[in-house]
This record gives sequence, C-alpha cells and structure tokens, in this order.
Amino acid sequence: MFAVNADPTAQPSRWSAVAVTVLCGVVGAAYIAKLAPSLPDLRVDLGIGMVTGGWIVSVLSIVGMLSGMAAGVIGDRFGAARVLAAGLVFCAIGGTLGALSLSPWQVLASRVVEGAGFILIVVPAAAVIAGAVHGPQRRLAFGIWGTYMPVGTALTFVIAPLILADFGWRGVWAAIAAVTLLALIPVYRVLDVGKPAHAGGGLPLRARLAAVVKVPGVWLAALIFTFYASQWVSLMIWLPTYLTEGRGLSIATASVMTAGIVVVNIPGNLLGGWLLRHGVRHWQTIFAASVIMAATSLGIFADGTPMWLFYALCLTFSACGGMAPATILSCGALFQPDPAKMGAANGLIVQGAHMGQVIGPPALAALVSHLGGWQWAGWLIAAMALGAMVLALLLGVQERKAAT
Repeated sequence: MFAVNADPTAQPSRWSAVAVTVLCGVVGAAYIAKLAPSLPDLRVDLGIGMVTGGWIVSVLSIVGMLSGMAAGVIGDRFGAARVLAAGLVFCAIGGTLGALSLSPWQVLASRVVEGAGFILIVVPAAAVIAGAVHGPQRRLAFGIWGTYMPVGTALTFVIAPLILADFGWRGVWAAIAAVTLLALIPVYRVLDVGKPAHAGGGLPLRARLAAVVKVPGVWLAALIFTFYASQWVSLMIWLPTYLTEGRGLSIATASVMTAGIVVVNIPGNLLGGWLLRHGVRHWQTIFAASVIMAATSLGIFADGTPMWLFYALCLTFSACGGMAPATILSCGALFQPDPAKMGAANGLIVQGAHMGQVIGPPALAALVSHLGGWQWAGWLIAAMALGAMVLALLLGVQERKAAT
C-alpha cells in the first residue's frame, strides 16, 4: 500500500491530539455558522442591506478560496500545530473587532481577519492529524476530523439564539471569540506547538508548490470537494427559504428542521472514515455518496413530494453525503504523504471546498429566480453530483496508481 499506511507500531497514535484538533475545527466552524442566526439582528443594528449582508456572509469563503494553498505552505514552513494556534488567535482578533464594529465595512474587515484565521486552522489540521495517528487508524481519524463543520454548525445554531435573546449579535461574536481563546489552552498542552517544521519545510516555495500541483489526485480531490460543497452548502443555506416560501412553514420550524439535517451529516462523516479503515477505496465512497445525493435532490424539490418524504430525503441527502468530506480530506495524505508538502496539498483541497461554497448558493438562487421554480434546484444539485461521480471515477485511476 502507499507510504501513508506505514507500520502502525513505528509510533503510538495520539488520539488526544485528534480530539484537540477537532475542537479547533469546531470553533472555526462557528465563525461560518454564526452569520445565519445573527444576520437579521446585525442588519437592523447597522442598517445593512441584502447585498452588503451577502458579502459579509461570503467573504470568509472567498478568503478560503484564495488562500488555502498558501496556508498549507505556511504550515509546512513553520509547523502545522504552530500555525493552527495562530489561526485561533486570528479568529479571536477578528471576532473581537467584529463585536466592536460600528459600520458594515468594519464588520466586513473583521470577517476578512476571521477568514484568514479559519483557513489557518483547517488547512494545517489535516497535517496535525496525519502526524498524530498512524496506519489504518489514520483513515478513521480523518473521518472524525470531517465532523468539525456539522458539529460546529449545529452547536452554533443551538447556542447562538440563546445569546442573541439577551446580548444581540455582538454578544454572539464576543462569546465565540472568548471560546476561541480558551481553545488555545488544550492546543498548547496537547499539540506540539513548539515542534519545528519538518526538514523538508525549508524547500523553496516554487519547489514545494510544484510538488503538489503536479499530482493529479490532489487536483481531483479539490474539484470533487468543489462539487460536494456546492451541493451541501446550497441546500443548507436555501432550505429555510424554501420551507417558508415553498412549504409555508414558520422560520422557527424551518430553522429547527435545517439544524436536524446538519446534525445527521456527522454520522455520515464517521461512516466515511470507518469505510476507509475497512478497505473501501476513496473513490468508491465518494461515488456512492454522490449517487445518493443526486437521487435524493431530485425528490427533495420535486412538485408534490409529501412533507414526510421530503424530510426523509433531506436527511438521507445529508447523512449519506457526509461520507464524502471525510474521504476527500484524507486524500491529501494519500496522494502527498511527505509531511513537508502535505500542508500545501491539504490547502489546495480545502480551496476546492471554499470555491464550492462561493459558487453553489448564488448559482442555485440565480437558476430558481430566472426559471421560476424550486424544482430546478434539484436538477442543479443533481448535475453537481453527476460531476462529482465522473471525477470520482478519475480519482479511482489515480488511487490505483498510488496503491502500486
């Protein structure tokens, strides 16, 4: 098998490092999720229009789309755990500045800082996990890591409204910043923050980037993540709107239903890691998840789908689709196992995810608006899933080459 599956007896696995890394990912995810419940209060407080509000929501993903690989190179150069800790500091600074903002542009600037922090957390995290867990257990560890986004999103959806009721959106911003600073304690106690970068971290920037961009498997994983994120994020963002406008539900009911759909993505991630650990190929897991997402999306937005079936399809879409991100995130270590270059590979893959977050929601909105029906949303998501299926087959070719 590939070098990533080295003898697990060579070094003991450190699951405490995995737990702390996932904690950091959950904290980072809160910076994305906090906008959904807080935006109405934020817009009223600062007089923000929909266009500016849209930029405040999406700027974090834009930062990630543009800087993922750069964050990986920084992690390779200075040490993954050290850069992850710096990412927490950036997020805390951005969150504090946001809580003190008096204008929309100050909030927007704070979101740029938060975006830099978020990407400095999630990109080096994969390298931290790869260095902490060895052998077949590493694949399970990546499955656990893949839960950071749904866990962070679900917790934020539950806790943020409680804070909003008494302290408004500024209270939410400040509370998350405080939790971020607290997360630095286990980071410094458990992770090797003082550990220097790998010896190869001193490679020239051009050589390090070239070593990553010439690997087809990494590019394919990044593109697959683009298609996956376009599907999942588009559904999560627009589902409350569809439920209120298309199904006549209250916003409270729509929010609770959406939170439930986010939560079931968590066991899907764990299942993806479990399947990898038990010998299922990366491309097979991604292909299966994409087939299910394509089939369920057509039923979700089809005219006449009863509510019980609609919700069952949404749950299936998110739960089975959850097998994909954990699998995709482990592709960096699969195709670029050199610790000195792994961060750059992970960064490119994460950039793909953020590209999907930027492209998917507005594409769905434009299609529904111009063609005048939510059923077209199902066809768009199914087309995205079809693209992921094709890329998964190509990934299988590269995976077989890697195995030899």
